[in-house]
Amino acid sequence: MSRSAFVMREAKVANEEYGVHNPNHGYGGGDGGDGGGGSMAERLERLEKKVDSIESTLSRLNETLARIDNKFERVDDRFNAIDKRFNEVDKRFDAVNKSLSEKIDISVKLTEANTKTTVAEAKLAIILAIPAIIGAVYTAYKLLTKQ
Repeated sequence: MSRSAFVMREAKVANEEYGVHNPNHGYGGGDGGDGGGGSMAERLERLEKKVDSIESTLSRLNETLARIDNKFERVDDRFNAIDKRFNEVDKRFDAVNKSLSEKIDISVKLTEANTKTTVAEAKLAIILAIPAIIGAVYTAYKLLTKQ
C-alpha cells in the first residue's frame, strides 16, 4: 500500500528563480556533471572565490565600522570637553550672581543706614531749632510790646 503524493507547483522556487543547482532543468553544461553549471571542482572553485570576496567585504566593513567608532569616540570626547566648559561657565555665573546679590544687599543696607542717619539729623535739627524759634518769638514779642 504505497501512497504517493503529487504536488502541483506553478511558482518557481528559489533554486529555479536564481538559476542555482537544479537538476530538473539540466544546468549541467553537458560535461557530465550532476547539474549546477559545471563539474564539482569548478563549482567549488567559484564558491571559494565568492567566500573570499565575502570575507574581504566583511573585513572592509569591519575596518569602516572601527573608523566610525573611533570618530564617535572623538566626538564624544569633544562633547565632554564642551560639557565641562559649560559647567565652568555655570559656576562662574553662580559666583557672579552671588557677588552681585551680596553687593546689592550691602548697597540697600547702606542706603537704609544713610536714610536713618539723615532722618535722625533732621529730627535733631528740628528739636534744636524749637527753642531757638521760641526764643526768637519771645524776643520779638517783647520788642513789639515795649513800643
